[in-house]
Amino acid sequence: MLGSYILFIMIGLTNYLNYAKEHNIVLHRYEGIIIWNTSFGPLPQEVLFLPVEWDGSSNFENFVEQEFSKEDAAIYQVYFQGMRWIMPSLADSLNNARYINVGVGTNYNLSRASYVAITFVTDANNDEFTLTERIRTLPVMVTDKRLTVKLHDDSPRFGTAKLFETINW
Repeated sequence: MLGSYILFIMIGLTNYLNYAKEHNIVLHRYEGIIIWNTSFGPLPQEVLFLPVEWDGSSNFENFVEQEFSKEDAAIYQVYFQGMRWIMPSLADSLNNARYINVGVGTNYNLSRASYVAITFVTDANNDEFTLTERIRTLPVMVTDKRLTVKLHDDSPRFGTAKLFETINW
């Protein structure tokens, strides 16, 4: 049963990649830190994403703290739930990802952070990219250190998230 479910998922991903290739859809894969709050259910509507590469040589908590401490750290709000149509096991993948706890927002709400890859469609002719970007500050707590990062709401930078991968660390 599990084997047939995995095969179904792989066929869905393969079909989407083939579809994208046939229709000249440009896909961009980014690795980075993802943050999500589990109090909204197993599959959050939106996640926070900081595109950054990690070589795995340092402790993940230290890496997250270091990246969020940078003056130019920019985290992006990404619509996440739409990927479930291409990836039926998206909630399972997210909830089985290795993570650390972080605090987010003025009350430092308990959230999870992990290192993942997200693939986006970046078609400049797509009507989805007519959003007006807003930039504000977001308090984040990593370990016991309180930090502030720039949060980009409705950013057209990445486009629409289509594929999600957990990365073992």
